[in-house]
Amino acid sequence: MDSYGVDAYSNSYGEELNMTRPKVLKTALQLSVMTRASFMLLLGLSLSLQCVLSSEVYAQSSSIAIVDDRSVHVPYEYEVEDGDTLWLISQEFFNDPWLWPNLWALNPHITNPHWIYPGDIIRLKWTEKAAAESQGEDFELEPVAYSTDLQKIARLVVNRGMILDHAKDTIGTVVASPEAKSNLSTGDRIYLEFKEPSQVSLGQKVSIYRPQETVLHPDSKENIGVKVIYIGTAEVVERGDDEQMIKAIITHSEIEMERGDLIFAASEQLLEVNPTKNLVDLKGVIVDSMADISEFGQHHMVFINVGSEEGVQVGNRLAVARRGDGLIKFNAKRDAQMPLEPVGELMVIATQAHTASALITRSTLELRRGDQVLMLRNY
Repeated sequence: MDSYGVDAYSNSYGEELNMTRPKVLKTALQLSVMTRASFMLLLGLSLSLQCVLSSEVYAQSSSIAIVDDRSVHVPYEYEVEDGDTLWLISQEFFNDPWLWPNLWALNPHITNPHWIYPGDIIRLKWTEKAAAESQGEDFELEPVAYSTDLQKIARLVVNRGMILDHAKDTIGTVVASPEAKSNLSTGDRIYLEFKEPSQVSLGQKVSIYRPQETVLHPDSKENIGVKVIYIGTAEVVERGDDEQMIKAIITHSEIEMERGDLIFAASEQLLEVNPTKNLVDLKGVIVDSMADISEFGQHHMVFINVGSEEGVQVGNRLAVARRGDGLIKFNAKRDAQMPLEPVGELMVIATQAHTASALITRSTLELRRGDQVLMLRNY
């Protein structure tokens, strides 16, 4: 091909290319417009769907006012309804869905923040004082039901002791025995002296405890009471109208019984304890343990300085927390400036008026006398 032919071919190809380019650009522009329109249409459908779903969710939570004012009245607690999430609840009450981790922290009974159920109670404020201010002077703490089956997490425990608040809880004393020995056990005869012998009947069973040391508050040194440990049980087998002492037979003994041990009304030591939802917010401390040791962990039994008069019930679960450095021991003032760190959990297995016996169900560190215990309402 000569130069003329090459030039002619190039010119004809260039003219054809120039004629084709506007068509390509026009087609691309049309596709772009169509794509954008399609995208906007899909976005609109998505937003519309979200609005519909949101309206359904909020319609199911009609008891909550959705407002932008952060000073809106916030109740102490809220009962979860269909469609609720921690994200939505935080948005509705605090106008900020990103506060949901704080809401979760206030509700330790929520084990998975992605799963809450209608009927669950969500705490929105921390203290009972805040509850009273929120709800008015007539506000009362009422029990509520768990949404999970608590029978599945019941615990079988042995109650081996308690802190005796008042001597009046005893009903008598082991005073003597016809046995020629100091240590008495199952099958031995013992003589019991009751405070009210006229109230005793044949076949009546009693529990025997032994007093130990006086328990003092770890910080204030206040007298909390006397620790008593379970020794065994006995059954009344003989009594006379004119006899002050009543004969009994030891039917069970954990350790050797002795003269001077205390008599209490019969009670079961092997207990099946079901978790019970806490009714109040409460603070206390671990004041002693069943074992004579300085540090204790899971499955050990401890005593706390709050009891039935303060609102503690069998089955309540309490968090254990501690302030301070894990290695260096500072003074109390310095420790008080540090935040509380959770170190374990207790379950109450028995209560007295102002004390309670509890089983350590979980511990991340060794627990000690003086560690704080926190009972959170609805946990």
